[in-house]
Amino acid sequence: MTYRDSVFLTDEIKALIKTGLEAIDRGSLQEALDCFSKVIEQDPENVEGYYNRGYVRFLQRKYKEALDDYSKAVELQPTHKEAYNERGIVWRKLQEFDKAIQDFTKALEIDPDFVLAYNNRGLVYSKKMQIEEAIKDYSKAIELAPNFADVYYNRGITYYAIMKLAEALEDYTRAIELNPRHKEAYYFRGMIWFDREQHEKAAADLLQAFRLDRNIIQRVYNNHPLYKGILYLEYNYFKEAIEELTKAIKLLPELAYAYLKRGDAWSYSDLNKAIEDYTKAIELNPDETWAYFSRAICWEDLGRKSEEKGDQETFQVLLEKAIKDYNKLLSLTPDFIEAVNNRGLVFYYLKKYDQAIEDLTRVIQTVPDRAVAYDFLGLAHRENGELEQAIKMFDQAITLEPTDAIIYNNRGVTWEQLGAVKKALEDFSKAVEIKVDFSEAQENLTRVKSKIQ
Repeated sequence: MTYRDSVFLTDEIKALIKTGLEAIDRGSLQEALDCFSKVIEQDPENVEGYYNRGYVRFLQRKYKEALDDYSKAVELQPTHKEAYNERGIVWRKLQEFDKAIQDFTKALEIDPDFVLAYNNRGLVYSKKMQIEEAIKDYSKAIELAPNFADVYYNRGITYYAIMKLAEALEDYTRAIELNPRHKEAYYFRGMIWFDREQHEKAAADLLQAFRLDRNIIQRVYNNHPLYKGILYLEYNYFKEAIEELTKAIKLLPELAYAYLKRGDAWSYSDLNKAIEDYTKAIELNPDETWAYFSRAICWEDLGRKSEEKGDQETFQVLLEKAIKDYNKLLSLTPDFIEAVNNRGLVFYYLKKYDQAIEDLTRVIQTVPDRAVAYDFLGLAHRENGELEQAIKMFDQAITLEPTDAIIYNNRGVTWEQLGAVKKALEDFSKAVEIKVDFSEAQENLTRVKSKIQ
């Protein structure tokens, strides 16, 4: 804004500019356009009126009109670096690259530290395949603003275009560090991993890009079945995921990750086939921790089905297999707390209460707000006859989950074993209040009431 503008702006013009800027923020472009047009009507030499109206017209894709407004702004104020920068962006949109470069260069003559102008001129140089000049501009922008994520991404794209993959990878990674929601940086970093046949890393980046923008599915790397299958799995289209991942396995029969992901897809419909795939993944990569973790869960699920059928022997065998997988996983990754948690629960179901207590105590030390761990600690202590300690665990679980009927019921049983019948009555009553169809709590409540009477 010029000195004349800052001194002679009327209150009405100030209000119009403020309202116009707020309208831009809301996306109300016509309202913003009307505000800035009124500013210009009242003050035909108001630089900010032209500059801001030019921006609105750019957003409306009225590029010729935007050029006119930006040109008027720099005519009125020849040192308006932002107007030169924005006009350069319009020229770039119109593919008038030389004119764009002239405007960005003019902005930099006015302010040699103008980061946006370096970035924007770099983009135009990239379009013209003047790679050395583009990289020089991006590098200068990074020197001036080392936390500007988009500049790293833009330089990464330029490096990628000339197959300097190590440099591109470094820039994409830095862009992601600075902006963890930079979908394009994830996508193109994944492309480099794909080119290097590091499929697991490529898939992780593709998935993250996809979670940030579902439209990414339209440009899966070379239409490769591995990545199509992974995205189908993300969508919970399990049949389609299995079909694509089966194709991927034919293309990449030694890729453990493909079997791992197909195992994930099978786990929703056929636990035995899932186990086959996880086992193959482990055979190909004995250090594949997720395969051990996922196979252990399948053993647990199969074990529960056996228990439901009354087959306790098979139930025990399958849970021991789960323990074996969790043990192997934890030998590879000792701090995998979900594996510690799951192993603790399996130990409980196997009636190995001391081992359950050891694992679940470790869980609450790491994740102190996990109510289910306190609940099962309470159950394990109760089975060991450590009733007072069990009550403490249930108390903590209820503090964390005050509307969980099961925990109240579990504490009620423990109070009853301690002979605290009134406290047991309170807990069973609370459990039934929370969950009216909780038959076990209702039976416990009826029994305790009869004792009191």
